[in-house]
Amino acid sequence: MDHASSSSNYVVIFLHGARLHKGSMQPIAQEVIKALPGAEAMFIELPGHGDRIGEPTSSFTLHSLAADALASLEAKMGGVVPWSRIGLVGESTGALVFARMMDLLPEPPAFALFGEPPLSNRPYMKHVEQDLLAAGDPVSLQLAHALFRFNEPQTTTWHQHFLQLPCPCLLVYGEGRDDNTSPAERPAVPSIIGPADIEALSHAPSLVTVGVAGRGHRLLQGMPRYWASMLRGMVVASGHTSFQHTRFTP
Repeated sequence: MDHASSSSNYVVIFLHGARLHKGSMQPIAQEVIKALPGAEAMFIELPGHGDRIGEPTSSFTLHSLAADALASLEAKMGGVVPWSRIGLVGESTGALVFARMMDLLPEPPAFALFGEPPLSNRPYMKHVEQDLLAAGDPVSLQLAHALFRFNEPQTTTWHQHFLQLPCPCLLVYGEGRDDNTSPAERPAVPSIIGPADIEALSHAPSLVTVGVAGRGHRLLQGMPRYWASMLRGMVVASGHTSFQHTRFTP
C-alpha cells in the first residue's frame, strides 16, 4: 500500500520563522496537506509572534524555545501526542527550534521538513543581525542576543542538532548568497547556509539536503508545491538511513 495515501491520521505541525507568524506557513501547509491526503495541519507560534504578541518572553535561548514549542504542541493535542503520526515542518528559526525540540521528545516523530534553518551565526547571517538590530523591539533584540548570540565574538554553530535526527528529514536551502551572485541576480533575502554548513552534515543519517542554485532564503514559501512533493516521496520511502545530498537549478 502507498504509505502516503494511508496518512489520514498524520498531524503535521507548522512553525514559522523569526518575526513572522503562522500565516506565513499557509502556502507550504496547503501543499503538504494535498500531498498527504487526509492529513491535518496544525500551527504553533514562537513566543512574542503572531497571536502571542504581548506574552512575557523571559528567555529566547534555543533550549527554551524548543521547550516552548513542545509545550504548545502538547497543549494543542490535549496532552496526548501520537508521535509516530506527527510530522514537523519548520522554516528558518522554526526549523532550528524543531530540530532542537527532537532532543526533548519521548519518541521519534514520523518525519520533518526543515526550510533553511540557521546552521551558524556567521558568516551568512550578517543581514539577519542587521535586520534584528534595526527593528530594535524587545523580541528582535532577544532573538539577536539570546538565540543567535550575535553579541558574542566566537562563532556559534547548530550543526549538532541535525546530526542524530531520529526520523527521516528533508533539509532544503538556497545557494543564492552575497558572495556568489551578482547584484542583479541576488535574491531579495540571501541564503543563510554556506557549503561548509552542508559539509558538516555529510555524515548525518536520515537526512536529505537539497540546495537550489540562485534561490535565497524562505524556500518553503517560494516553492511550496515542489517541497511538498519531495516530502511525500520521502515519507513513502521512509526506510532510508544514510545522508543524501542533491542540488538543482530551477
